[in-house]
Order: sequence, then structure tokens, then C-alpha cells
Amino acid sequence: MAATQAAGDRGHRWVLLDVPELSQAGAVPRLIHVNATELLLDVWLGALGGAYILYGRKQAAPIPLVCGVLLVVEPYVLKGATLQILVGGVLAALPFMRR
Repeated sequence: MAATQAAGDRGHRWVLLDVPELSQAGAVPRLIHVNATELLLDVWLGALGGAYILYGRKQAAPIPLVCGVLLVVEPYVLKGATLQILVGGVLAALPFMRR
């Protein structure tokens, strides 16, 4: 898969995806919107959620386990950096508040 930058502004980039397999099948390459802030938040929240899942399973603690699953799923459901930070912060702090 080859990607070329078509335009960019303030951390937002439009990337033209050219997938040879799809081009041969008659599909048209398309532009997708890539936001660097949301991408980094997705990775960070997913990693934190994975750590909570491992901790919750090892300690048999349901609250960190559930928060970990929600932190992994949250970037797929919520769009927008502000909303992800708010919900992710609450989910990340919840196991510490329940001690």
C-alpha cells in the first residue's frame, strides 16, 4: 500500500491511499482523513486499556478489567480528541478512585 500526502494543515492530513490490489479490481483510490492527535490518543488509550486488562485478570479485579476493555473499545466508538480525553481520563482514574 502506497500513501502520498495530498494536503495538510494543523496536524490534519489528507492521505491518498493507492492499494494495487484494489486498483486492479477497478476500485478508485480514495482520500482519508488522518488526524495525528486522535491517532496518538487511540494508541495511548489502547495501551493503557491493555495494561488494565492484564492487571485486572492477574489480580481478579473486575473494575480494572472492565475499565481496560472500555479503554480499548472507546477510540472506536468516540470521535474527537476532546471527548476521548474526557472519557479516557475518567476510565483511567476510576480504578484508583475505587481503592
